[in-house]
Amino acid sequence: MMTCEKAVGLVSEALDRELTPSELKKVRWHIRLCPACFKYEKQIQLLHDFCVKYGDHICDEVELPEEARTRIKAALESAGSRKE
Repeated sequence: MMTCEKAVGLVSEALDRELTPSELKKVRWHIRLCPACFKYEKQIQLLHDFCVKYGDHICDEVELPEEARTRIKAALESAGSRKE
């Protein structure tokens, strides 16, 4: 049987890619039997739908402070250099 950790991962991945028929079958079966993962899937889908519908408008209204931009850029550069 699929673990909750694996099911949660697949639920999240399904937002970015099409699951294989086998993955889809296994995760659907797990979600039917696991109330926590069922709830997680509903919540993640609600958040995804909200972001798709309103995401562009939210980003237009938010201006990041320069300090935050600098910290984010440094963190991304640091993460990129660790992968090499």
